Amino acid sequence: MVDMRNEVKKLVVSVVVTALVVLLSIPLWNYANTNNGLSLASLYTNLSMSVKVGRFPSLLVIEDERAIENIQATKVQVRNQNSMKKEYNLYFYIDKSTTIDRNFLRVSIGNDIYKLKEMDCTETNDGYYYLVHESTIEAYTNEDLEARIWLTQEGASLGDDAKLVTNFVSKI
Repeated sequence: MVDMRNEVKKLVVSVVVTALVVLLSIPLWNYANTNNGLSLASLYTNLSMSVKVGRFPSLLVIEDERAIENIQATKVQVRNQNSMKKEYNLYFYIDKSTTIDRNFLRVSIGNDIYKLKEMDCTETNDGYYYLVHESTIEAYTNEDLEARIWLTQEGASLGDDAKLVTNFVSKI
């Protein structure tokens, strides 16, 4: 009978110890998962903006005053992939393989017209960057912009072999 009592006491003690271990480990487990989630969320705070550009229609020679109403706008979508609000700069990029003189080009974002020959540009080994839009965008949202590209009257004499290689890119 004495052995049975000792066995029951051992069993009760082991159940109490197991219950205490479980009860104490639950808050620790939750705390560890919370910190892990925060560290994962912090990884998504410095991603670059995603820029998706639609297809542009044929390049027209047109006066600036008539361009906005006569050229079909192309959608440029900027997406914030970050978990927080971000400021960004949108650049009009011209590749150096372009054979059209940059001074003959006009770009519009919304109703704002940019004359490239009057703008500062950043030159790299690959091309030229012109700042055409600055904005702030909320976390995980899109901003849809309307863009147009056209030639000035000075560009009217370009041949059929003229080439324009452009894009819109974003930098934080």
